[in-house]
This record gives sequence, C-alpha cells and structure tokens, in this order.
Amino acid sequence: GAGPAASGTTGAGPLVATAAAAMAFNNAMPSAPPTEAMLVGQPVYAPSGADGFIGNREDERGEFFQEAVKTQMLQRGEWSDNIYDCPDAKIAFCALCCPCVLFYGLLGRSGPVRSPIGTIDKSKYITAFLVMLVAAMILGNLGPKVRCHKIGSAVQDDEFSDAPSKTHTVCQRLGAVVVELAWWIFQYLILRAIRDKYQVKEDEPLTFLKAACLPGYCLCFQPCYTAQVARHVDRAQGFVPASGAWPAPQGGI
Repeated sequence: GAGPAASGTTGAGPLVATAAAAMAFNNAMPSAPPTEAMLVGQPVYAPSGADGFIGNREDERGEFFQEAVKTQMLQRGEWSDNIYDCPDAKIAFCALCCPCVLFYGLLGRSGPVRSPIGTIDKSKYITAFLVMLVAAMILGNLGPKVRCHKIGSAVQDDEFSDAPSKTHTVCQRLGAVVVELAWWIFQYLILRAIRDKYQVKEDEPLTFLKAACLPGYCLCFQPCYTAQVARHVDRAQGFVPASGAWPAPQGGI
C-alpha cells in the first residue's frame, strides 16, 4: 500500500522544484523604478525619434518645453523679441547665409502649417526649393532686361595710362525678377502661417513687408524676420529657456 504513495510523492518532486525555481527567478528580476512626481517649473525632456517627431505629434519639443509656457506665449499674442534683436549667433548666421536650412528647421520644430496654398511641411518646402532653383536657372535669362548695373573698378590702374576702366555691365532679366517675386510670396506665406499658428497678432502689410526678399532693389528684411520667428518658435517649443523673452516695451515689431 505504501508503494503507490511513495511513488506519487517521488513524481511530485520535479514539479515542486520547478515552481521553486520560477519563484526564485521572479524574485531575482529587478523591480520597475518608482514613478517620480513631476514638479511644476522643471524642464521636461521628450525624446524624439529618428524622423524628428515626438510620438504621434507633428511638432518637435526641446528639453525646456512646458505646456504652460507655450500657452502663455499663445495668449500674449506677440513676438517674444524684436526684429532687430540678435541674441543667437547660429540663427543669425543661418538667416543670412543659408535661409533654406533655417526654414526647414522652422517647419520641423513648429510642425506643418496651414496656408492659403495648402498645408506646408518641411518635405514640401524642400521640394518647392528645388523646383524654384530649377526655375531660376531656366527663366533667369529669359525676357527683357529690367535692371542693369556696372560692376568692377571704375578707376584706372595707372593714372597715366589711357586704357579704359575695367568695368562690365550686368543686367537682370524679367524671368529672374518673376522667380524672385514668387519665392518672396512663397516664404511670406510660410512665415504668415507660422505667425497664425502661434497666434501672433501682426498686421498683414507689416508681415508682408518684413518677409520681403529683393536684395537687388534694397528691399530685404526677410533674414531679420526669419530669425525673429525662429527665436520665438525655439522658445515656444522649449529648445531654449523662455526666460528673458519680451525685453522690449510694448509696441515692438
């Protein structure tokens, strides 16, 4: 009679040993760290993916991003500094020397914007830039001459020489002017859309003038304006601290 009972006890041994091993493994696993309470005023860092987006969001956020700060900036309804301020050398350099890079970064950080010609994101901007570049190469030499100027030295190398001065005339044709105007309007629509997205109250003629980009006619405020918009977006999206914004009195441009 004892044989079967003993046999049953022996068969249960491996099961007991397996259960004990499983309990030991679970006890050895590290426990999840406790969730820390988020304090108001602390910088919040949201890691971005390889595509530059945060989760399912379409904008980018820096380590100083705070929803309350962005909400306050939206409610204030004005740029966080003036167009002639230049506290960021990197933004100023990009605005002057490679504005296409700055526009691309702007549309990445702010996310897609809505304009009268549709939604514009950074991919569409690059496409439009390449199309405009090809158009400039094709149309730049078409049409009548609209503006000519002489370049070179108008002074003779030797005051006793009868040789003519070394100058030559450069003319801009109508096709090049059309491309410049089209690019001005396109970038104006982008800056206008970003202005509206961040609820900045600015008169339409002023935005159009600040977005002007016709260097040949001494009308080129766009680098300063693009830098102003970039600094505002950086503060709203938390890429730089918002402290120190609005140093100028009310009424700045």
